Amino acid sequence: MLRALKNRARRALESRGWAIQRVGNLPRGQDWAREATRLVTLDAPVILDVGANVGQSTIALHRWFPRATIHAFEPVPSTCDELRRRVASIPNVSVHPYALGATNESVSISAIPLAETNSLRNTVGPTDGDANRVDVQVRTVGSVCEELHIGRISILKSDTEGFDLDVLRGAGSLIANGNVDVVVCEAGADPSCNQHTPMLALLQWAWATGFWLYGVYEQECLVTQRSSHRFCNMMFVRAEHYRAQGGEG
Repeated sequence: MLRALKNRARRALESRGWAIQRVGNLPRGQDWAREATRLVTLDAPVILDVGANVGQSTIALHRWFPRATIHAFEPVPSTCDELRRRVASIPNVSVHPYALGATNESVSISAIPLAETNSLRNTVGPTDGDANRVDVQVRTVGSVCEELHIGRISILKSDTEGFDLDVLRGAGSLIANGNVDVVVCEAGADPSCNQHTPMLALLQWAWATGFWLYGVYEQECLVTQRSSHRFCNMMFVRAEHYRAQGGEG
């Protein structure tokens, strides 16, 4: 009786364009944070959320990795304050008020409070709208991990509006020594747009460093955005780690 009711409900939903499927059976490409649970084997992993904005990814990652230690990085003061407010009640989340890049330095950028498009490559002029000139401290992943005594990064997520390769260069020794398992970056489909790191550039980085492309996410943005702003998220996994999990290849 119960099965018949479920089948009837499913057919009714499908007739209206809806579908019901178990979360664990969803095809790859739906939710990178959920799918990363297939790749991260440590019981209490360390996750770096670089370009955390107001905590969208931090909150999602905590939901899928409740025992993880998450370090969230956001250099724009007003945005960082909002990030702190939103994650204040989440255990094992640390907020850091600086950017990550290829070198340790201080730079001045033009930023809009709470905007998701703020970047060290931001082209917003200092007199445009609500933009303000902000002094930003930039550090490398390597120097931060040394200070925080982090020897292994399970997930390195970078959403830095075109600055992602600089973030990855700053993690060079950790990556070269096999101490980063999963990398997630926002990728642009138009190489002429410097708001996003081009897909090909990220693939070339992966091929050179021993990472494999695991999945492409937010694919709807590849077809719904303006041509120069088409983007997605790409998740890479260290090749030997992928094989150890039973991946093909």
